[in-house]
Parts: sequence; structure tokens; C-alpha cells
Amino acid sequence: MANTVDNMQRCGVAWFKMDESGGNLVDSKGNFVGTNNGSTVIQGVSGNARRFNGTTNRVQINGLTLTGAVSIRVKIRKARLDTTWAYFMGTLTAYATQRGMTACVDWRTGGVYFGFGGVGLPIVYVQSTQNIADNQWHDILFTWDGKIGTDNVKLYVDDMSTPNAVASAAISNDFIHTYSYVTLGGLTGNGGTVCDIDELEIYNDVISAFPDVFLIKHEGLFKTYSNGAWISLGTNATASDFHKHGIVNSLVIPQSGWQSINGPYEIHSWTDSPDKVNVMVTETYDTFKPIDFLDGDVDVITWSDVPSDRPLNLRVEGEKYMNYRYKVEMEGHGELKPWSSWGKAAVSDHAVIKSQYVTSDNPYTIRVTVEQDNGTTVINSGTVTLINTAPSVIVSMLGMRAQATIDDSDGDTVSLKVLLNGKQIHPAAQVDGEFTGLAHPPITWTRSFRSNEINIGTNNTLTVVVKDKLGRESHGTVNFVGEYSGLMFADELGGYYSTDLEEVLQYLDAGIMIAGQISDTYPIRLINKTGTNIKDIRLWREQSSFPVGAKVELSKSNKLFQTDKELIFPETLGHGEEVTFFARVVTVLGSAPGAGIEEIVVVADPD
Repeated sequence: MANTVDNMQRCGVAWFKMDESGGNLVDSKGNFVGTNNGSTVIQGVSGNARRFNGTTNRVQINGLTLTGAVSIRVKIRKARLDTTWAYFMGTLTAYATQRGMTACVDWRTGGVYFGFGGVGLPIVYVQSTQNIADNQWHDILFTWDGKIGTDNVKLYVDDMSTPNAVASAAISNDFIHTYSYVTLGGLTGNGGTVCDIDELEIYNDVISAFPDVFLIKHEGLFKTYSNGAWISLGTNATASDFHKHGIVNSLVIPQSGWQSINGPYEIHSWTDSPDKVNVMVTETYDTFKPIDFLDGDVDVITWSDVPSDRPLNLRVEGEKYMNYRYKVEMEGHGELKPWSSWGKAAVSDHAVIKSQYVTSDNPYTIRVTVEQDNGTTVINSGTVTLINTAPSVIVSMLGMRAQATIDDSDGDTVSLKVLLNGKQIHPAAQVDGEFTGLAHPPITWTRSFRSNEINIGTNNTLTVVVKDKLGRESHGTVNFVGEYSGLMFADELGGYYSTDLEEVLQYLDAGIMIAGQISDTYPIRLINKTGTNIKDIRLWREQSSFPVGAKVELSKSNKLFQTDKELIFPETLGHGEEVTFFARVVTVLGSAPGAGIEEIVVVADPD
């Protein structure tokens, strides 16, 4: 099979390279976001990786369900054995009450374990024999075709050509998983382990990580190229020979290596791709000629998206001791470089593609024509594709305050639109689906929602759609349960006295009192539900309709009460934090009979 890029194009679901400098993880395919909770950035196998402390550190990927055929590839490093099962990935908290997947390290043997199933179902699991708790990076690949079968569940450790362990599935992976998320660093709520994780790949089919390779057959012998020479492998070549000695890239063989072959030869290619019927493809070639080398060796190299003109690197070599010239053309735009002067030496040159020629990330055809002075003409075409990475968008909720962080690694300008429960709320579109104007990233969009905009006590969905200047889109989605926002008064049990729109939910009722009595003391919780930090909180009584001789007194303690002064809390409160004050009703002898209502007002400053 091909490399990760080819596997991802065929059946990839998510690819977290983990090369971010911090914060959340971004899926390279633009489908998901891994919300970070404490994991730290370290040096990984290639680029960065994440370290988990075994207790509180987690990364949660919401919206991801591992049903049907599945392949999971991940690189992990673990320094030592734990005293219990060391979970490093999962979609549940316990098989006894839920259904889903877990991945962990056996505390006795250090073997890697993957399991699917749960309450009411047998567990489909496979466990490796190799101890990976040795403080070294290990490449792990789990595959299952999602069906009931024999030896159809496989686990590879480091060696991608042969599974370390196989198992049979007694159930199919079409059961309903309890949760639609994947957690890294442990299970949600328990079962974490100290470990390092890098390069998480998830697929919806069975993959192989072993690359396509080839050997040549010359004079009846299979041969490979190593250390500057052809090495004979015998008259027959097995799959094991291809695994051990197969050539991955023909560029490792220099021109002199090809020229040393006398007479015809065959190229035998080996692949395990499910998209190909034959696993071995044979091609026969005549003795090497320099003109053949020219015909197959005009390299066109893609470029990155930059705002200025884009250089196109190419290499042209002519037949030895023969004059030649060349020109470069771009389909639809004519010559990029006119005919060169005649010469014999090898040439390294470049052509410039004007930025106005490139309007999207579609492939463009480049044609190089080489003419030799004996009249031979060789034309070779290649395609260049604008490498346009999708913009990134990370959406989070703190209370009822939403925040979207938008960026684009190519530096493209971007536009956005925001939908709440399927209805567009930003921009306020005249036409459904309209985006904002283009702007330079990074961009931070925030908004706080009131109770009349969301579903209180039930699920809500916020989606931010981002589009770059070439039309490539990314989506960020967060699901949340609606609740009231703002500075909220609550009783001891957490019941609110009013909504964030000042609608009364309940009264603090002191009951019937006799003149001269003082009521019980009532604690009132003031909870910060603004989604941000606040400070310098001030509250006072206002709009009293009590009868003459009766009044409400407030205090920061349940003993010392004030009559007219406002209460001041100078400390800073984060979202979800609270302070408590106390209220009572005081009457004097001779108080007028009757009933009344008194309001309490609160204000605060942002921190």
C-alpha cells in the first residue's frame, strides 16, 4: 500500500499530526478539533507531540464515532508499567455500562490492547505480545474490517508487514456507540496514564502502512540496489523478499546504476493495495539509452501558495555529447520560457508562473519540449497543483460565551459564517448562506448568548464555517446544553431567582411576619455565568414597595447587617465562581400592615 497521504486520500477520517505549538489539536483533513485539557507539547517522532500526566490531562475529539470498518494508527511512548490497566485512548468510561472502544497497555506484560464492545455485547479485542513500556517510541496500527470473522482483527507493532497479534470478531462493529467522541490520555473521568502520543491517524477501512516496492529481474535473477551495487536475490522472489529488499523510490538508483545493466530487464512491483487486482506488476525494458533517461526524467516540483510570482523548479538533461535546446510552456498561457540556446551540458533551470495565471487549486499542465541537433524531439508534461491548505477553525464554549479562533497556514484571507441550531446568526444575511467579507487571519470571533436565543436545558449546536479566498472550506462545531448567562442570583440548592432577561423564576419569601419581628437569615448565591472574569462586584436594594416600618437588610456575613449601603466584593470571579451574601427582613413595632417586594441590583466590571 502507499504512504499515509495516499491512505488518507482513499479512506482517511482524521489525521492529527500534533505539530501545533500548544492549545487544541487540529485535524489535517479539516473535519475535527481535539480540545486540549492540560496536555503539554514535547518533541515527537517528527515535529511535536503531546505529553499526558496520567491524571487530569486529556484531549477530546468530539463528533467522531468509530463504527464499521476501522483502522487506527498512533505512535506512543511509555516509560514504565502502571499498577493497573493504562488507558491512553477511548470512547467510553466503562464497558459495564456503555459501548465503544478502549486502547490501553497491560500493566502485567506491557502489551498493547484494543477492544470494541460493551454492555450486553462480547468484547472484540486483540493484544500484542511485545512490551512497549520501555521509554521508546512505538508505531501501533490496529485494523478491523468491522465484520464477524476469523483472524480479521489485527494489531501491528513497529513492523507494518506482519501483525504482532490477530484475533477473531464474534460481533460486527455496527452497534450504537454510547458516545461520539475519542479521548486521548485516558478515558473520560478515569483511567489515565503517563504517556507521550504523536501522529494519530483514523480510517474507515482496513489499511496497510507498508509501501509499494519493486525489484528488477535481469538475466533470470531478481536484484535490488544497495550501497552503489546490484545485489542478486535468486531466481524467485517471495513477498518476504519484497518486504526486506524492495526498492521504495527509483531515485535512489543513479544513472550509472541503470547504465550498468546490459540487455533487457523487467521491473517487478509489489503492492497490497485493495484497489489493485494483481499484487505483482511486471514491465520489460530494453537496454538503457540516454534518450530514455531524458524522456522519463523531467521533474516538475509543486510550490507553496505565496502571494508573489511562483518559481517552478525543473531539471533537463540531454544525451551526452549531443547539442540540445529546450522550452517550457503552460497549458492555456503559452510559453513560460522560450527556446534556450544550444548546449551540451546538463542544465538546472527554473521558469516563473505569474500569479495571475493561478486562480484556484486545480492542477495545471506544464510541458517541457527538448530538441536535439539530430532532429530527435522529446516532449514531457507534468502537472503542478497549488498546495492550498484548508483554513483552521477552533470553536469553544465557556458558559454561554462562544469563541471561534480562525487561522490559515497559507496566509490566505478568509471569510466566515456562523449557524446556531441550523439558523445563520452571523452575518445577518440578506441571502441565506452569505459569508462575511474577506479578512486577514488570525481572527477571533466571540458572542454571548441570552436565554431567548438558545434552547435552555437541552442541546444546542453552534457551527462556524470558514472559507479561504480560493473557496476551500473548514467547519468547526460545538454542542452545548443551554443555560442562563450573566450574573445570576440563586438559592442554596442552585435554583435561580430570575432569568438573564430579568424574568422572575421564584421569590425569596419571608412569609407572614408580626410587627417587631426579624425574619430568618437567607443566604443568596451570586454566580458568575458571564463566560469571562469579572471584578469589583457591587449590589444594593432598589424599588422597594414594603410597608412603612419594614425593610430588607443585606450583609456579607450572617451577623453584621447594613441598612442602606451597597455591598462591595473587590475580588475577581472566574466563570462559574461565586460569592455568597445574606438577606433578612426587619420590622419595627407599629409597622404598617401589608405586603411588599424589594429588588436587589448587581453590577460588576470586566477583569
